[in-house]
Amino acid sequence: MKELMILIFLSTRFFMLLSPVQAEESEFNAASAEEMQERVESIQIDPADREEIARRFNHLTGELSPIPEPLNWQIGMDHLFWVINTDRKITVQIDAEAVYVGEHIVIWVEKTALSQLSDAVYDQFKKFDFEIYPFEKYVFGSELSPGIDHDLRIHALFTKKAGAGILGYFSSRDEDHPQVSPHSNAMELFILDSTMLAGNPDQITNTLSHEFQHMI
Repeated sequence: MKELMILIFLSTRFFMLLSPVQAEESEFNAASAEEMQERVESIQIDPADREEIARRFNHLTGELSPIPEPLNWQIGMDHLFWVINTDRKITVQIDAEAVYVGEHIVIWVEKTALSQLSDAVYDQFKKFDFEIYPFEKYVFGSELSPGIDHDLRIHALFTKKAGAGILGYFSSRDEDHPQVSPHSNAMELFILDSTMLAGNPDQITNTLSHEFQHMI
């Protein structure tokens, strides 16, 4: 019993000794956190300007050449696109054809995947164009419009070249001038996996709406 009382006494003294130290550390941490918050709030961070960065590292000199006005897009037109391939970690170029020219969007399909188009797929294109696009702009705001290509329409490309497991992506690089980012598509564009064309049609509009939010 005596040994137990001694143990309790020593334990109490130990925690009594610790308590002031812990209190000081807590006060120090709180003061440090407040100071750090004040510093962070006082810092003005400007958006990254890739043109300025390119000039700073001497990758760009002189004036940027003007971006031509957009073409009068028509179904059946061909266009070359740059696509980031995550499997090979390179950018590849693919040939695609315009299959839908709507009020708000032009949709392109890699030529090797044109056979996967169906009426159900076109219905999803129209649903995004006339229902989802205006709704998301109302909720989230507008994408860059007109964009670098001076076009009020956005673009979507269906391809299998983005890599395994990539359902879709938006790259802000495509909004750069090609002299700044050589692999820029110079348009407001998102890229989607063409295997969706032969799958559940609802997945098309789900992915289109998701990537459009990234674009916004």
